[in-house]
Amino acid sequence: MDFLSKPRVSLADLSRKLNISQKTLRLWEQNGTLPRMNRIGSVKFWTEDQIADWEARNVVPADVTTAQSGA
Repeated sequence: MDFLSKPRVSLADLSRKLNISQKTLRLWEQNGTLPRMNRIGSVKFWTEDQIADWEARNVVPADVTTAQSGA
């Protein structure tokens, strides 16, 4: 349980950061688009590391065109 000492990101935090509804983020977690949230009792959260890793793999800057990405 090394995640206990790491900074946490709540559903509301990530919703504000990405400007995406909490409902969409819940669906993304359920279908595997986002990593599974950690849970302590009834409190659910991601660690900052989990979100940073996910962003590095999945978030593409707006100025990158389809042709540049190889698609």
